[in-house]
Amino acid sequence: MCELFKRAVKGLSAAKKVLDETTAALNKDLINTWSVAEEKAMKEQGEALRIFDVQVDKGMWWMEI
Repeated sequence: MCELFKRAVKGLSAAKKVLDETTAALNKDLINTWSVAEEKAMKEQGEALRIFDVQVDKGMWWMEI
């Protein structure tokens, strides 16, 4: 269990670094827009939570496996 915790902490640290770098590179207006939408979603719940849905193309036909 201790080893799993150590790996989790290491992974969290790496993820935070990437998130901080991404945030620093983004337009501040985009960050503000997202923050307002996030706050609204957390207050209203329901359909407002759809902002957290990830949009991806299904069936990546251009990639051969």
